[in-house]
Amino acid sequence: MVDTSGSIKEFEPPGVDNVELIKTYLRDLVKPPIEIGQYFDHVGMVAFESTARTLFDLDQRTTLDSVIKGIDTLLPYPNGETNTPDAINLALQVGGQWSVCLPSMNALRLRVFDMRVLEINSF
Repeated sequence: MVDTSGSIKEFEPPGVDNVELIKTYLRDLVKPPIEIGQYFDHVGMVAFESTARTLFDLDQRTTLDSVIKGIDTLLPYPNGETNTPDAINLALQVGGQWSVCLPSMNALRLRVFDMRVLEINSF
């Protein structure tokens, strides 16, 4: 889950691009030792501002390169509010669908990026 609301750009220190900072962090986060693939780790992304939207689902990007390309599509919404509850609900819905399809899936990890990192583990 990535905050793309207006506050991301609004509170940038001089000379810092917060969106690029988030993208760099996300790119580093999905690099090995994480193994992305059909039978390995799955990565999905929900972006949120006034509303939440799925940028890519857990089954759409099955290689590291495709996940990085998805991260690179991330754009800020200059006037959007920060609607974290909608993003959490959407991410849990998407993850919940997968737990039904994959009974062996024993954990869903959500990371919320709004210049702070909040981890939510659901088992």
